[in-house]
Amino acid sequence: MPVKYLVVILSVTACCGCGESRKALQKRASAGDVSATETLAKRGIASSQYQLGTMYARGNGVPEDQAAAIKWYRLAAEQGNPDGQRMLAEMYANGRGVKQDDAEAVKWWQMSAAQGDPDSIYKLGLLFNTGVGMPRDYIEAYAYFSVASTLGHPNAANARDLRGNRFTPEQKSQAKKRSAALLREFVGQR
Repeated sequence: MPVKYLVVILSVTACCGCGESRKALQKRASAGDVSATETLAKRGIASSQYQLGTMYARGNGVPEDQAAAIKWYRLAAEQGNPDGQRMLAEMYANGRGVKQDDAEAVKWWQMSAAQGDPDSIYKLGLLFNTGVGMPRDYIEAYAYFSVASTLGHPNAANARDLRGNRFTPEQKSQAKKRSAALLREFVGQR
């Protein structure tokens, strides 16, 4: 490569901030620096894409913009970021920045849950319990609540116990077996 092209490339890199190290940018982004977060997000860093989506969703340091939040959550989600997947599901469930779509919300919660995200696992338990977006299945609801509780979700144990108190002994046995299988499935994905 001729030297004059190398000089131009280095000049452009320095001007756009691309020359700043990822570590330095991450430090600034952790402190809430929007420009550092955006630079990392544009570089394809999924955690920064999720963080930038949250900034747009809440209007933190940028104007609130649900469409921009969706864009960044989707980019993070498509890279397998469980937080991006969970938030994209929430946006679809509530019709924020996109048309409300229960099936799309369930799809993204399932992806996040498969990675062991306790919030998504709990949410799926709620959906099985109510039959919203999926068939009502109390055994599955119990199992999802149980796994979410094991993984530390603060409301899951109470939801599991409320559901389990209505079971026959046979249903309770089925639910416990399903819980153990589901826990192996989700924890094995971590």
